[in-house]
Amino acid sequence: MRKSLRESDKFRHILKTISWRVVGTIDTMVVSYIITGSIKVGLAIGGFEVFTKMILYYFHERIWFKYVRIGREKTNSQDSSNTDFTNSEEIYISPTSSAVSPTNESKF
Repeated sequence: MRKSLRESDKFRHILKTISWRVVGTIDTMVVSYIITGSIKVGLAIGGFEVFTKMILYYFHERIWFKYVRIGREKTNSQDSSNTDFTNSEEIYISPTSSAVSPTNESKF
């Protein structure tokens, strides 16, 4: 059974959060090592911040997804006074293709 758009979006945000955190944590560990000269301190700082920043990023991503409309277009079914986007269909703009509806079955 196909997941709803909301469930798949949340799952995608979680995966994106984890992958970005891996990159960010490696960066933090390397920078901490360069500044302190201690591998133990670098690993400790990176190990602590991996959890705090993952949580912060996830909520940041969800807030952007829910409230920030930059780069998204409304469909004709939405009027300008509608601020509840939870039941509306949005059009996603891909830099390599034309506008794509999330319900469109075309493959990228």
